[in-house]
Amino acid sequence: MVDLANSGEGDGQTPVGEPEGKKVTYSDWSGLMDGVNTVNVMNKATTDLMNANAAHMNDLARQINAENSYLETFLNNSKAEIERRQKETASGSTMVAALLGDDAAKASKVTTPTESKLEADKEAAAKLAAQDAEDRKKILADAMVELNGLIGLDEVKAQVRENQATIQAALERKKLGLISKDDPEADDMNLHLVLTGRPGTGKTTVARIYAKILRGLGILKTGQLIETDRSGLVAGYQGQTAPQVNKVVDSALGGVLFIDEVYNLVNGTGKDDTFGNEAVATLMKRMEDDRDKFVVIVAGYTDLTERFLDANPGLRSRFVEKIEFPDYTDDELVKITEIKAKGKGITLTDDNKKQLAESYAQLRPLDAFANGRTARVLLDNSVKAQSIRFARELAEHPAMTDEDKRSILTTLTDEDIKKATEKTVEVSKSNESKGSKADHELDELVKSLRDSADETD
Repeated sequence: MVDLANSGEGDGQTPVGEPEGKKVTYSDWSGLMDGVNTVNVMNKATTDLMNANAAHMNDLARQINAENSYLETFLNNSKAEIERRQKETASGSTMVAALLGDDAAKASKVTTPTESKLEADKEAAAKLAAQDAEDRKKILADAMVELNGLIGLDEVKAQVRENQATIQAALERKKLGLISKDDPEADDMNLHLVLTGRPGTGKTTVARIYAKILRGLGILKTGQLIETDRSGLVAGYQGQTAPQVNKVVDSALGGVLFIDEVYNLVNGTGKDDTFGNEAVATLMKRMEDDRDKFVVIVAGYTDLTERFLDANPGLRSRFVEKIEFPDYTDDELVKITEIKAKGKGITLTDDNKKQLAESYAQLRPLDAFANGRTARVLLDNSVKAQSIRFARELAEHPAMTDEDKRSILTTLTDEDIKKATEKTVEVSKSNESKGSKADHELDELVKSLRDSADETD
């Protein structure tokens, strides 16, 4: 170690501790001084760093102490809150014991709010399910009463009852676990229907009853019947038909989509009818995608509906079940007229019924004959004739008593029915003439369009 305290800087003297005779130069002294300074600087930096670390550690210690204090306070508060709630629970148990008795209180369990809510939801769901089952039972019973009360249609009613029994048996098999789990289609039921027959034979009425039966059996959630035809499914511009069909189908989800005069959905065999074919394709896709969510019933004349089913290869596989609606007999039409007349406060005499049967025999050969619809038209025309007769007699006898008025307004005369029959025949023949002319014009238009297309090709 060189002692510089008593040596002159660069004076050539021998420093203390050095061998005698060795001289220290100025440059040696300068280098030594630089080294000492460097050591001093490093010592100071080390001291500053240690002081800074010590200050930082003190800060951390203060933060830890503060957090520990907060946690201790939080734990104490939580403990106090738990004790308070336990006291409340104990107090509640005491109240339960006082109200229900000690045995009931001991048997009761203290549950968390989540468990209580789950139990309440489960109980509410059970009540809803029980109420739904009760409602469906009544809906099914009312539907069957309505079906059995229909005039005529014995074979139709028998087929609907068979369908109901088949569905009930399938549901029971599923409930009893008899359906094979290896076959995903084992419990599939094709519930779509084709109703064929002339107009006015009760197809729409039976479709509505069928929807109620499916609702009563639990197959459908709501059971509403949405009625539509080509005008409700086919749009006038390209790209609009599919959204239109989807919109109608969406409204029928949970119920039945009833398409009347379904043969109008496509033109003949479906050729040259882009929009109609698009409607059919979209409908079939929805029938597949939502096969458990709604049922489709189509209706129309027998031969024309058969042509519709041939318009697309997938239609017949989707519409397997068919129900043919026969024409009403003359006597059945008389019964229908009698029921409708009663709703208007009119009582038919035996002579009225006999004359009505003769009128239906006269109207039946007409192409415009429409069974129940014709019965309604004939009755309406009879009531019009009665009303004219009443107005004339009231003009002749202004002082007519209420009893005399009632007598006129609650009965039909032979003349009323005769005039009504003549009026109905006249209108029917006029409609047939207009229909034939329109059909001829349409055929000529189609022929002209096809000829033009052939010439273009």
